[in-house]
Amino acid sequence: MGGVRKTLLATLVENVVKRKGSFKDVFWVPVSPNFSISNLQGDIAKRIGLKLDEEDEKIRAEELSSALEKKEVVIILDDVWKYIDLDKVGIHPRVNGLKVIITTRLKHLSFIDKDVSDELL
Repeated sequence: MGGVRKTLLATLVENVVKRKGSFKDVFWVPVSPNFSISNLQGDIAKRIGLKLDEEDEKIRAEELSSALEKKEVVIILDDVWKYIDLDKVGIHPRVNGLKVIITTRLKHLSFIDKDVSDELL
C-alpha cells in the first residue's frame, strides 16, 4: 500500500545505523518500476565506488558480489515494484557483513532474516 511510510521507516533505520556505526556504510538505491538487472547493478556499483565495464550481467554480478563481500554495509533498495532476483544482481544477503533492506508494496517479497533488525539497531 502506498503512503504508509515505508521509505520513512527505512530512512530512520539508515540514520540509526549511521549514528551507531554498526556498519561501515549505508547505500541507498532507488529502484525504478521498470528496472533492469544491468541498470540496478550499475546503480549499486556507483554507490559503492565500483566501476563495472563488463556488459555481461553474470560477470557484472560476480564483480559486484566480490566487492560487496569485502564490505560491512547495508544496502537499501527503495520502492521495489516487482521481484528482484538478488543473486542475478550480485547481492547475496547471506554474506557476512552485508544486510539488505527492501521497501516494497508487494506482500510476497521476503528477503530478510528475522534477527537482522537486532543486528542493525
